[in-house]
Amino acid sequence: MVYFILYLLIYKKLNRLSKSDTIDIQNKLRGNTMSQIAVRVDDELKKEATAIFNELGLDMSTAVKLFLKQSVLTRSIPFDVKLDSE
Repeated sequence: MVYFILYLLIYKKLNRLSKSDTIDIQNKLRGNTMSQIAVRVDDELKKEATAIFNELGLDMSTAVKLFLKQSVLTRSIPFDVKLDSE
């Protein structure tokens, strides 16, 4: 973290830092780190899920975070996963 900040200070002038650079420095100093997840899904699935989430007042990012937090809380997938009976 310190090396990243030093890099920005040495190779960029302070008055030329973009807003995102400034926010990134503040987050790193506070210990706030975020990861990005990319998932490929069928267009129709995304459209239908987005409509449901919107009705619930959620965006896709918040809905995924809820799923991940519930998974961690229960230490499982937060719904039943079963094989179809043949």
